[in-house]
Amino acid sequence: RLSAQANLHLASGAWLAGHRVVAAKIEVEFKKPVPLLTTATFDTTVERVAGKRIEMSGRLFLPDGTLAATSHGLFVVIDEKLLARAGLSQPQS
Repeated sequence: RLSAQANLHLASGAWLAGHRVVAAKIEVEFKKPVPLLTTATFDTTVERVAGKRIEMSGRLFLPDGTLAATSHGLFVVIDEKLLARAGLSQPQS
């Protein structure tokens, strides 16, 4: 489940940065156990943009500030025509 959350947060970070993407590869490295129902903080960073490739990284922190997991993801920008067909629009600059 935590891997799915990493995907969601990495992709959301890319979308918030103006990149409409889908995941190509996600890696999660667990450093500490994360108990069920724990409220945690996840931060994301756009590491690199190269054409349609967006590389993201993220970190998951426990409530006491302990680093519990790191993640890296490769995302691919969605074709604008596919977005238009789905009724979605590109982000405004």
